[in-house]
Amino acid sequence: MTYGLAKLLEGLKDKEVVIADEALAAARCIKNEEELKVVELATSVAEIGFDTAYESCVPGMREYEVAAEIEHSMRLAGAEAATHTLVMSEENAASMQEVSTDRIIRHGDTVIFDLGAIYEGYNSEFSRTKFVEKPTEEQLEVYRLVYEAEQKSIKAMRPGARCRDVDMVARKVLREGKWGPPYEFNYNLGHGIGVALWEYPIVDERSEAVLKENMTFAIEPAVYKHGFGGVRVEDMVQITSTGSRIISRTPYYYIE
Repeated sequence: MTYGLAKLLEGLKDKEVVIADEALAAARCIKNEEELKVVELATSVAEIGFDTAYESCVPGMREYEVAAEIEHSMRLAGAEAATHTLVMSEENAASMQEVSTDRIIRHGDTVIFDLGAIYEGYNSEFSRTKFVEKPTEEQLEVYRLVYEAEQKSIKAMRPGARCRDVDMVARKVLREGKWGPPYEFNYNLGHGIGVALWEYPIVDERSEAVLKENMTFAIEPAVYKHGFGGVRVEDMVQITSTGSRIISRTPYYYIE
């Protein structure tokens, strides 16, 4: 507790202090028209970062060098800052290494880009995966399965749908494709996003929260395997009056 907060509470001894976190979270999770416009702009700035990621991620570059190029391009495009800029290759991708290291990117690597931009106080975040040089059959198989898991879970998102049911749509696809535990993502499928990078509700297999129109989310299924790397496909999503729509427009590249 800060000294300032302690002094504030001391002056409110005869008042009831009510924690308003839940009320604030509920108010923030549904965006108005102006907020949706800013979320779209923040996503557009992040898309510039992804263009840079694909161009600069070549053999011989270090992860942090690619990350620096990405952040530079987003700042030039008007970002106040990056939400985070993660470039994770091979074993770093397999272990979900949440930092861009000095590892040198090599031919045949699987590289996950997880990044976003802050624009006018609002966050964007999504992910793509790149195979350095020609992908193998196994890499393509896993990529297309993760893509299918993401797309089917997004199609299941509509007003009234439960977060836990959406989460399980993605896991079912991975498990039926023989890439379930221990390879499937061991965290929630997604989370609300807006003023904060993580907002209510969380799209989790235990959550009873219900989706509502104009909520915005980052949806991010993935597969991780040591000796293979990782594949993550993530998009920004808005709940509409009848279903959902994908806000992010960066290509997937490996989908025919």
